[in-house]
Amino acid sequence: MENQYTDYAKYYPGQTELEEWIEGIHKDAETADFKAEIDPNPYIQGDFGQFHAPAHLIKFTRDGHVYWGNCQFKQSGSESPLLVQLCGYSAEMSCHYDIASRGYNLLQLSPLGYWTPNGYDNTLRPEGYWPVLPDTVLTGAEHGYRDWLLDAVCAVNWARKQERVLKDSVSFYGGSQGGGTALLLGSMYRDRGTACVAADEPFLTNFPLAAFRGAYSLALPGMRKITEEAAAWKALGYIDTCNHVSRLTFPVLLTAGGKDTTCPAETIQSLYDRLSCIKSITYQPNLEHRTDLAFIKQALAWFALYA
Repeated sequence: MENQYTDYAKYYPGQTELEEWIEGIHKDAETADFKAEIDPNPYIQGDFGQFHAPAHLIKFTRDGHVYWGNCQFKQSGSESPLLVQLCGYSAEMSCHYDIASRGYNLLQLSPLGYWTPNGYDNTLRPEGYWPVLPDTVLTGAEHGYRDWLLDAVCAVNWARKQERVLKDSVSFYGGSQGGGTALLLGSMYRDRGTACVAADEPFLTNFPLAAFRGAYSLALPGMRKITEEAAAWKALGYIDTCNHVSRLTFPVLLTAGGKDTTCPAETIQSLYDRLSCIKSITYQPNLEHRTDLAFIKQALAWFALYA
């Protein structure tokens, strides 16, 4: 699909700039004042639905900033891979029964403190939307998703040090923003143990092709406040999964829905077409934007093969 934004990827950072940005996040994670506190009591919020399992709540503190996660670590037996689930743009926390029952070590993350055990912190969205994407645009990717990913990296590094976690195997999964950030973190850990990624209808994929439709309209508050259009698109390039394609050298599972107006299927297909790794895409013509049981079963098969 051609549109007025198709050529704007020309403003994206080159691979050297992208790798420097990634390494900067890893270095900041190494020097961060970081702490993780696990609640020993299983926790579940009531509105997660039938496919969700109890997990242990974790309070993370990075340089004085608090955010939250869930975990299920093995208490006995041999070491197992770590699976990291990333949240959607709504910042929800979840843990699926089917995945939790297979003996993996699980970590679910909701960075930036948007979600708390007492509900969403609406003081962090004074204009009615979570600002992570517009903040990325406004700061040239110095904040926004950079902070989001830094929170995630600190937590993942901590989880990999736990007793029964395989140290050289980490896989990432999620839907929507969770799928997009699973791909970004897979890229960021490419040389640090990424085993595979499963991304369900991923967001943050081909901003020019998306043309501010659906979830991509969340970038507009930032775009409208910035005067240098090229700088705004460059910022988006750091978090566009298509700009990470040369780093996605591990197995990648993708899904796309024909009725998904939030993350249009053609953006996901465009990423798939660029990949040269082991890859799979499932297109469901009647699927809207949601995580369904079919993806969980696909992801489990993917993890059994590659995690």
